[in-house]
Amino acid sequence: LLKKLPRTNQQDRFQLGDEVSLEYYRLQKIAEQNIAMESKGEYGLDGGNEAGIRMTKEEEAALSEIIEVLNTRFGTEFTVADKLFLDSIMEAIKSTENISNQANSNSIENFKYIFDDLFMDKFISRMDQNSELFARVMDDNDFGNTVKNYMLKEVYDDLRKGR
Repeated sequence: LLKKLPRTNQQDRFQLGDEVSLEYYRLQKIAEQNIAMESKGEYGLDGGNEAGIRMTKEEEAALSEIIEVLNTRFGTEFTVADKLFLDSIMEAIKSTENISNQANSNSIENFKYIFDDLFMDKFISRMDQNSELFARVMDDNDFGNTVKNYMLKEVYDDLRKGR
């Protein structure tokens, strides 16, 4: 497409004419059905926590543990929001395609190479959600490695257990 775009001046920039046009279009009816609404009363929604994420007691304990370790070891004061931020990164990693197969077919030492790339990708994509924690992980290698290694173990164990 870049080769087809005119480069002469700013006014001609978006006047493509017939150089780029829709040539083929297919409209096909797949099925025809009647959808009947059922009147079975009201349906309630299961409530999550304040962010809408459901966590088990075990997951909450694991997140509390990492925050406690970080606060004690590095003198930080991370909050529940920071726990949820780290949890969202772990969940994003666990929901990556084929990651479960990778965890089940590799030792934790080999899985670490896969995890490191995913961790950085997911962490950087969420940096605007918690800039303070992001800056600390990126600037302080010891702190960043502590977070990453803890999350590696948690993700690896969860995936091998099928969670």
